[in-house]
Amino acid sequence: MTFHFIKKNLLSTCVLLIAFFSTAFWKGFGGEVFSQTRMLDAKFIAENYYKGVVKILLYDSAAAKKDSNLAYIGRGSGFIVSEDGIIFTNRHVIDMCVYGYAHYDKYDEQTNTTNSYRAEYSEDFLRDSDIVKINFVSYAAPIIQVYYGKGENDYKLYYAKVLSVSMGSFDGAMLKIVADLNGNPVKYPFLALPIANSDSTFQGEDLCVYGFPEQYKGDFNVMLKNTSTLTFGKHSGFDFVYNKDFGYIKTEASINRGNSGGPVFNADEKIIGIATAAFTETNTGLVGGINGMYYVVASNIELLQKLSAKGLKVPKNAGSINTVNGDHKPIFSQTQIDALNKKKQSDFDARMEKKQKEIQAMTMKNYLSNTRPRQFSLDVEAGGSSYARGTLDNFWQTINNDPSMKAKGKGNPFIWSAELNFEGVDKKEKNFWGFGIQLIKTSNNAIAASNEYSGVTNAVSLNLMLINWSFIYCHAVGKKIILVFEPSVIYVNSMKGSITAYGSTYKEKESGGIGFGGGWQLSAGANYMLTKSFGISFRGGYRFVTLQEQHDESRDGTGITLTNSFFVNGTDGNTTMVKWSGAYCTAGIILTGGGGKRKPSRKKS
Repeated sequence: MTFHFIKKNLLSTCVLLIAFFSTAFWKGFGGEVFSQTRMLDAKFIAENYYKGVVKILLYDSAAAKKDSNLAYIGRGSGFIVSEDGIIFTNRHVIDMCVYGYAHYDKYDEQTNTTNSYRAEYSEDFLRDSDIVKINFVSYAAPIIQVYYGKGENDYKLYYAKVLSVSMGSFDGAMLKIVADLNGNPVKYPFLALPIANSDSTFQGEDLCVYGFPEQYKGDFNVMLKNTSTLTFGKHSGFDFVYNKDFGYIKTEASINRGNSGGPVFNADEKIIGIATAAFTETNTGLVGGINGMYYVVASNIELLQKLSAKGLKVPKNAGSINTVNGDHKPIFSQTQIDALNKKKQSDFDARMEKKQKEIQAMTMKNYLSNTRPRQFSLDVEAGGSSYARGTLDNFWQTINNDPSMKAKGKGNPFIWSAELNFEGVDKKEKNFWGFGIQLIKTSNNAIAASNEYSGVTNAVSLNLMLINWSFIYCHAVGKKIILVFEPSVIYVNSMKGSITAYGSTYKEKESGGIGFGGGWQLSAGANYMLTKSFGISFRGGYRFVTLQEQHDESRDGTGITLTNSFFVNGTDGNTTMVKWSGAYCTAGIILTGGGGKRKPSRKKS
């Protein structure tokens, strides 16, 4: 047993000696050896550094006055590096505090909708034609949430001022806590976290990302409840594409929305970088080396000396970072916004008008491409119709000198019609559109009545002829039944016949007219197709027509002939109208022909 113990320890000693001399040999030839001397202690970080890792919430009190839902702007993470409240974070976390932001309405061409958004202020961006209205522009204020205990509500809130921000590819910013939310001066000291040299980190080293990832959506109060998270991974490499000045440190430790600006610790529990972003393709985290913050601090000599003493180093790479102070940069005034919005509204109206014309043109193009000329159809029908008789009773009362009399006789309700239609049909031959011309003729005594008064015969016998222009819509139900809807405008109307009164017979003049406004007709029905070109048609509807009754009267012994009217309406005995309005129902046959299948379009190979 003793022999085995001595053997085991001798073997370990030999391994250590070989490793030592190998290292010395490699260094003697100019080689550089990196080694992780200890394991990363996550519990130590969580127990000792939670007071120095902060949440940065952006709030706009001016927007809150417009709408409380607009007050909370966004959030990120940061960390304290000096006892008097200096904070390091990412530039993109606090951009809207320096450059401002815009709340605007943007039109989406694809969905034809307009939605509201918020983005960092940029004049060029706001002049984009898709932004149809600028609601307002403003600045966000950074509010710092600092934990003093481990409970959910063990925190205090402070106002901070942005001191400086980086320009170019390095993403860094420096803030300082200046007062509590009541405006009172802050009480020092804050917990300052230890800083390491980011140029000394190496591939394969253990890393810990500490911050406040955004686990859910909500307003300012909801965001206060979101507690810190630690994630772990290796230093997996460098990236010099997104940060050409100093390079990003890559890690598989998870970096999510809200982590931005938080500290990244090495195995010695010191900060070597700032969590900045993540590749969407690989989910690899990107960490900005802490040494890059040297130039962000450089404008403040006193602070630079203080932080250099705490471990902040000049970056090894020769690149430089331009910085600007954290003062508010200029944004549009309300007058400028109003003027720009006026122009945007005018441009948008013109754009929508043009778009509407394009839609109409495309609709017509699609209609023409999806329809083919259909055969004409000839529809011949016969049936019956009712007619209004109120004016006929007035006439009867006048010539019989009796206000209680009613005209006797119902007339002949028979009517017939012939209609020629021209139609188009969609590809599936389900829907038909077209127009037609229709001739309607009543019987010779459609409105008729007679009686005797004081031994004298009084009689009326009138008929009507109409020519209509029709718009036709048809929908096929199955292969045989076609539903038809047909509104019409009466273009030509003519009333003929005779009137016998006071022992004399008067021939009715052509009392119709030519032109729109002579009346209207609504018709609906169905066609039952027995074959492709022959079927039975059924129609029903209502007709509204009024015509002036006119006849010639000769004055005996004078040689004068006057045009007069018997139908009295109570105001003008010579201009009373005869009402031909009424419901009707017909049936007949329909013949279709012509047309043919559309020729298929040729495709270019």
